[in-house]
Amino acid sequence: MPNSLNTGVSGLLAHQRQLDMVANNLANLNTTAYKTQRIVFSDLLYESLAPATNGNGVSIGGTNPIEVGSGVRTAQIGRNFGQGSFNSTGQPLDFALQGDGFFVVSDSNTNYYTRAGSFSLDDGGFLIDPSTGYPVMRFGPTGENNLEGPSFQQTGDNRVRIPLGETILGSPTSLVQLSGTLNADSLGPAQQVLTSANGFLAGGVAATNATLLNDLDTNSTPYAPGDQLVISGNNADGSAFSVNLPVDNTSTIDDIVNSINGAISGAVASLDAEGNLVLTSDESGPSTVTLSILDDAGNTGATDFITHTLVATTVGRDGDLLSGQTEINDVRGGIHNLGYEFQKAGPNEWNLQFTLPDGNGTVVAGLIENIEFSDDGTLLSIGGVPSATSNVTINFDGILEDQSFDVQINDLFQISAPFSMSIDQNGVEPGKLVNVMVNSDGLLQGVSSSGQIFDLAQMAIALFRNPQGLSASGNNYFEATLNSGTVDLGAAGAGGRGTVRAGQLEGSNVDVAYEFTQLIVAQRGFSANARSITVADEILEELTNIIR
Repeated sequence: MPNSLNTGVSGLLAHQRQLDMVANNLANLNTTAYKTQRIVFSDLLYESLAPATNGNGVSIGGTNPIEVGSGVRTAQIGRNFGQGSFNSTGQPLDFALQGDGFFVVSDSNTNYYTRAGSFSLDDGGFLIDPSTGYPVMRFGPTGENNLEGPSFQQTGDNRVRIPLGETILGSPTSLVQLSGTLNADSLGPAQQVLTSANGFLAGGVAATNATLLNDLDTNSTPYAPGDQLVISGNNADGSAFSVNLPVDNTSTIDDIVNSINGAISGAVASLDAEGNLVLTSDESGPSTVTLSILDDAGNTGATDFITHTLVATTVGRDGDLLSGQTEINDVRGGIHNLGYEFQKAGPNEWNLQFTLPDGNGTVVAGLIENIEFSDDGTLLSIGGVPSATSNVTINFDGILEDQSFDVQINDLFQISAPFSMSIDQNGVEPGKLVNVMVNSDGLLQGVSSSGQIFDLAQMAIALFRNPQGLSASGNNYFEATLNSGTVDLGAAGAGGRGTVRAGQLEGSNVDVAYEFTQLIVAQRGFSANARSITVADEILEELTNIIR
């Protein structure tokens, strides 16, 4: 009978532990990232009353062993590491893990592992678990020596530092990228062309360079020795010129052409096939070139040169300008307006000039020439080189050293559409660290008030070969044990680790309906074992009375 009592007691103890476990699960129904526990029972040792035997193979068969069990024990209490639901909090420092893995915190001696990512900042700007004050650990060198942006992490210190309000220095523009459309209908440059209103004729036929002046239809009196023509006008630079050309009965139109070319600068005179005197400027663009031919007042001969007055048949002009401006930053992060002008240089060809407003500085080198397009409007080359990167140099007022930046022209087209330009540049003005965000891989990034985004730190995510071997230590923490396997730290989303979800917390995975069912099962087991003890006690008492 004592064995019956002891067996019943073992059942009471086992089901009491089951009740304790169910109660703990229900108590943690709303605990962040709590993982449900489950209990597994196993039977205890058996007393063998008779061993198993084999038969003789003829008339006697074998017998089974006769064994009496001694009760029940708690074989294991495991955890269900299944995914909990996600609850949106809107807090930037609340993180949840979707998939396997644990966040890592430390008390400087021991690392603890948790799924509860409700973090905050302490007075030093370190990311901590506010329930214990333990700092959150990072992984790798991210944020220690940033090439772009500030570096807030210290080598050898694996804590995550997020100093909100810290001043962020500006950075100079080193790259400008342009893309857009140039209007293909824009006009290119043109040279000024002056042409006589009426051509020179001789006998009704177009004159040539060898035609005598006296043979011209507009010559009213033949020229004689001692006569001269007065050729005058303006050069291309606006200065005046004047020359007297001696003429006689042997003088030709070629003498006039040569005299003009010897006197004028910035233009060339010629006679075309229709007998027209043509004066063409050397350079494209607006021109001040003019030309007048008159008989001297004392001449014997005379020609009606008024009939051959030169008029502008092609007005000199520069190529059309398409312009705009963008902002760039100097070495102090200061903002400057950078002007840009695309000028049509010829069929399918443009030049680009950068400018600065007065009082900002000087463009030392800012001209990009020969931006060429194919007939279909796609970019062909820049300065004869496909996909070339050009360099622009500026000297800002108040800054001693010149500043250079690369110019990349990407996705630029010449089409029959309005001018449109999009410009990106990598300079940043000074600001303060005002916000933090996290990527799915656990990369924390800082956001400055000036819009700069830079890497802060890489959160460490721990992975274990046997998470069931972890030891719960309270505060939503687990500790590594001999059976959990060596911790494997890395970035979220890599090596089987789950991904990080910002602004959310993982809820408990306790199933209330299941736990209440288990509560009934445990209560029935407890009651049954309590009843077996009572019955055994009553029988023992009756036997005692009989013996007496």
